[in-house]
This record gives sequence, structure tokens and C-alpha cells, in this order.
Amino acid sequence: KRVVQPQPDWWYPCGGRMKPGETPYTSAARLLKRELKISVAETEMKNAKDGGRFTGVGHYSYLWQFRNQEPKGNGTADISCVLTTTLTEAEQKEMDATNEEYSEHKWMNPEDILQGEFHPALKQSVSDLMKQREWEKLKTIAATSSDEELGKQFKLFLKNL
Repeated sequence: KRVVQPQPDWWYPCGGRMKPGETPYTSAARLLKRELKISVAETEMKNAKDGGRFTGVGHYSYLWQFRNQEPKGNGTADISCVLTTTLTEAEQKEMDATNEEYSEHKWMNPEDILQGEFHPALKQSVSDLMKQREWEKLKTIAATSSDEELGKQFKLFLKNL
């Protein structure tokens, strides 16, 4: 749970601004190191499709009335690039999520976030992530099942969009 502007009281995984010259992937690796003490090898700082650790979830834009930097009342506009990665068991055990930007940390199921009292931006990212995971399941079904089974699963997928 964040404690700083522009998103105080947000439950959101690690994140922050990209620095000049960074890609979304190198930025994500830097932020994982800063906020969770997890190091990502330079060779893994790319899209999973290219052999890296990160998968894009979505891009979103936000407008904020206030910001942490002066002049605080001027607000800010953000374009958010949401990525996901899978932590190894060792990383989960070794991570350290204590820092001054957050007051609380906990693991949550995506379904609980969608049903809970959370910011719409977090809910949208989680919803998009779940759809992405379902799409990946459909691709596996397409490669291993009958057309009839694929049709049934695709109908379910479309129903839940």
C-alpha cells in the first residue's frame, strides 16, 4: 500500500518512473531491484517473447490533481506501462519489500483484487492480466484439442471479456 503522491493508499506492486534512455524492461528491472531487492540479469531485461523476463500487460494514462514534487498543486499526467514477471521460489523467499514508499505489503489473488475495494487502475491491470493468461490457455488448447473443444473454450473466453 503506497504512502506517497500521486497514488497514496494504492495497493500496487512495485513501480516508478522510467528514466531517460531506459526501456520499459530495463526500468522494470531497476524498480524490482529498488523496491524488492530482486536483481534481474541484463540479458533478461527484455520481453519474454525475446527470451527476457517481462511480459507487457497494458498501457494506461492517468491524470492526477496533486504530485509529490513542487509545485505540488500542479498535478501530473502519467502514461503507465504495466509489465509482469514471475518470481522464482528463491526470489520470493529472498525479496525485501520494505521501503519508505509503502506502508503495507501482502500477496493477493487476482480474483480478490477484482472483487475488493481497490483503485480502478489496479483492477483494470489485473483484469487485463487475467485475460492475457486466459488467451495463453486458449493457444495451448488450440494446439492440443479438437476444434469442438476449442470452440467451447473460446466462447467462454469471449463471454468473460
